[in-house]
Amino acid sequence: MVSPARDETPEWQRRLKGKLDENPARFLDHDLVEHGSNHTDHTLQRLVTARIRGIGTIEVVNAWIAVERKIDYGPREGVISLLEERKAFLEEYGEFDPPSRTAEQLRERATEQAKEARRLKDGGKEDVEKPLSASQKIHRLRSDGGGSR
Repeated sequence: MVSPARDETPEWQRRLKGKLDENPARFLDHDLVEHGSNHTDHTLQRLVTARIRGIGTIEVVNAWIAVERKIDYGPREGVISLLEERKAFLEEYGEFDPPSRTAEQLRERATEQAKEARRLKDGGKEDVEKPLSASQKIHRLRSDGGGSR
């Protein structure tokens, strides 16, 4: 059982979450250094890297740097380097606000884009044939030699 003291989020992290809508320590306050294949969570490493690459404002990058320097595991040269690279990118190309769409809205948009891509692929025809599954493709190849679509 986890003790109540370990389960409680420190006040500084709650304030940061209130300001940024996220708590960088949730990602950073873990051992991200490789100690062999049995002792490293590579999924978490990829998640941290992807999140850093998705940061859209210098304010958030600076907050992540401050958290990395404050946590017990930090400051780690690799993490600070990734954050500094992201900051330089944002300074050069500009900041952006992340999309404020729900997961459902993102799925709907992806579905619409896929339909449009299929329509354009078929020369703009409105009546687009549904893509075939792998087993349907094999059946078609066996039945007619694959000559017709």
